[in-house]
Amino acid sequence: MSLVDSSSVDSTAAVSSTNSATKEWALGVISFTFSAVADLPAYEEGRSDDLAIAAAPAEQNAAPVEAAVRALGPAQVYEESASTGPALAPARSGVLENAVQDLHRFIDDFGGAPNFGGQIPRRQPNSERFLGIPKETVQIWFSKGLKNYKDSFVDFVLHPIYFVGTKVFGISEPLSKYEYVAKHIEALAWLKANPDVIQEFRLGNDATARLGEVTGLTCHVGYNGSKTVAFGLKEHLDLFEKYYEHNRALGDDALKAFFSEAFDDSAVCFEARATHLNAYARAHPIGNEVIGPVKLDIAAVNIDDVYENHVSLLAEERIKAGIQGLPKVSDFNDFLVRTYGPAGVVGLQGKVRENDNLQSVTLTAAHHAAALDYLVNGICAVDPDDAVVIVG
Repeated sequence: MSLVDSSSVDSTAAVSSTNSATKEWALGVISFTFSAVADLPAYEEGRSDDLAIAAAPAEQNAAPVEAAVRALGPAQVYEESASTGPALAPARSGVLENAVQDLHRFIDDFGGAPNFGGQIPRRQPNSERFLGIPKETVQIWFSKGLKNYKDSFVDFVLHPIYFVGTKVFGISEPLSKYEYVAKHIEALAWLKANPDVIQEFRLGNDATARLGEVTGLTCHVGYNGSKTVAFGLKEHLDLFEKYYEHNRALGDDALKAFFSEAFDDSAVCFEARATHLNAYARAHPIGNEVIGPVKLDIAAVNIDDVYENHVSLLAEERIKAGIQGLPKVSDFNDFLVRTYGPAGVVGLQGKVRENDNLQSVTLTAAHHAAALDYLVNGICAVDPDDAVVIVG
């Protein structure tokens, strides 16, 4: 990705400008890190709930670096990828429009819309990306880092970088719960209006770029496969509409609880969002309906699938307990200990995929680590934390 548009400036000046901006950025990052570390005593004293702890030094140091990056121009921060083709605009009527209008009635209960002037967030298809990731996904990632910086020391140190990142990438402050849910409903509206997106995945094609341009969502085809993503997108859309209409019929209290519990605003990729909604559905069955599978048998099923099933069961537990946010690695390890004993799955008979074939093996710490990597980086359903301890 080129940071400088060579068509608009002399090539020598372009190199000089790029080097200068890069140097300023590097110096700024170092300055931010020292600013955060300087505030560590306040963090350790238990006052980390106050966002101003790291915001003050970040505010002081952000301006020159932010100015240097903005001087490159928006088109040079984002990469304009080739368009995947035109998209049909969603109908501003029907179930999804009713959903966002109902959500808007509760705007003050969910933090308002400071990044959108109090209005419902709307979008247009775009192919703007940063490092290959859709613009809206980048915004959520930086927003998550800025909002959840107090969760760990690593996030605390990185907080000033998140602070600059939100501004550079187009949001004035962390997305509120209202903004996150409204943007997700908007993404579903564009998905429903353009069924070709799901069809491309269903045909076995990698339609990640098309999904990003039309909806702003991103997914992990490399881990999950195109056909699995196709099924997940259709199931997610249907499940949202079903549970929205069910709770709407129960009244405003049920509807507000649905918007609060069915969405985890720390979930960035599609897979993490779908995992949370599926867990919500299992925690709130409609009638006698049973949503999703019970606990999978570690001895009979590929360990990656077992871990995906287990993190969904953990999410269900957390929803019932009123716990918000994605589970940490340590939370998942605790779940494994509660489920299997002190060593987790280590030492048990299990299935792993080797050379496209499932093999029965005695599970080791390495198998656990690989499956855990799938949860953290493959489906983004678990967050790392400071004390990542491999069970066993």
